[in-house]
Amino acid sequence: MSSGLKILWTPELRERFAKFLRSKRRPAGEERIRTIVRFLDRYMPPEGISRPEEIFDTFVRCPKSTRHHLDRAFRNLLNFYERVLGYPREFINRLREAIPTPRVRSDKWVPGEELVVQSLRMMKRAGQEWARLGYGSTFRSSLFSGGLHRDSNAECP
Repeated sequence: MSSGLKILWTPELRERFAKFLRSKRRPAGEERIRTIVRFLDRYMPPEGISRPEEIFDTFVRCPKSTRHHLDRAFRNLLNFYERVLGYPREFINRLREAIPTPRVRSDKWVPGEELVVQSLRMMKRAGQEWARLGYGSTFRSSLFSGGLHRDSNAECP
């Protein structure tokens, strides 16, 4: 699989890559660009990457808690190489497929019924207090868009 192609991270590419990130359909902000560049500076091997196993080795060196940052940074770099530098899609996709998928944790907590009822009561009282202070019903309805403002026909328990 020696095609001679390599993904390199050099000082000369940094500014061009930053311009690419700024010109995307959803441009990255300056802070995000600095984060991406910092992760590539830290983890991209100086000799470059040309094989999927080199990607694996790169991600193993990165702490688990920050691999998602490297994931985003490296995917952006691959997009840059494909779209701007014209690297073949097949080569880029082989590398892209080797990026370990970061685990995304989800919040599985479901509040109990009593807590939901308590929260609804507090929201109703807050709406009534805002009405007393003179805030209009349009303002309250935008805040309590579940029928919990004073002009609603819905009742809280």
